[in-house]
Parts: sequence; C-alpha cells; structure tokens
Amino acid sequence: NSQGEFTLWDGFEFNFITIWQGHDTAVQSAAWSHNNEFMISADRAGVVKYWMDNMNEVKKLQGHKDSVRQLSFAPTDLKFVSGSDDCLLKIWDFETGTCEREMNGHHWDVKCCDWHPTKPIILSGGKDHKTKLWDARTGQCLDTIHAHKNTVRCLQWG
Repeated sequence: NSQGEFTLWDGFEFNFITIWQGHDTAVQSAAWSHNNEFMISADRAGVVKYWMDNMNEVKKLQGHKDSVRQLSFAPTDLKFVSGSDDCLLKIWDFETGTCEREMNGHHWDVKCCDWHPTKPIILSGGKDHKTKLWDARTGQCLDTIHAHKNTVRCLQWG
C-alpha cells in the first residue's frame, strides 16, 4: 500500500493472515523467486529488499534513484532485473546484491520488465511508448518496438 505495508492472505482459503511494515514508502513491485524461497520487493524511493519465504528481511539495497516499477527473476534465480522511473534497467546478482549491468535506452520512465522464462533475454516497456528487447548477458538492446501510442505499463512473456 502507499505506506509501505504488505498484506498477507492465505491463497487456498482466501483468509486474511497479517499486515506488516515492509518499506518506508509505497511498495511498487514484488516478485517471488522461481524456487519460492525468496521474494524481492521495491518501493517508490528506489529501495529493493529481499525476504525469506517466512517474510524475514534478508537484505536491503538502494537500487535506483527513483521509483522501481517492476522486478523479475532470471530463470536460475541467480540474477534479477529492475526497471525504474530513472529510465534505467539494472541487472543484479542476487547473492551479493551488486548491480552487474545498467541498461539505458528508454527516454522516459521504465514501467515494466520481464525476464524470459528460459533465455537471457529481457523485455521492457516505458512511458516513452516503446517496448525493448535486451540481451541480459551484454546489456545490448536487440530491438525496439514502436507499436504503442501510450505508456507501456505491463508486459509478459507468453
């Protein structure tokens, strides 16, 4: 929510479990690792946090200078990508929390990103109306799709 709180629900019986303070500002994105052992979350201040599956905080890092809009894990869970209103995509080493690569190519806020489920390829979309395809190994933009007349807010590999 806008105060940085998480609400936890039982996904089987749809019962409310608890609310807890996760961030100091509004949570903008959260993603579970493919092995379901960790969750990463990010907020309006650019902070990224790691959580164990029991919701204990493991790590906190200043990910971006502006709001982080989306997070997505690599297929191996060893890396993740973040997209931000600072116009950047960043690839992170999950274990160390270090930024391995910055990808600059959007001319306005990055609103969404998704790592391919089996390949080192990332999709991103932004306020500049563009969808971009990136090589996660090199950080090179492979293609730019100019097919939208408004902000690209959501995308996902099929």
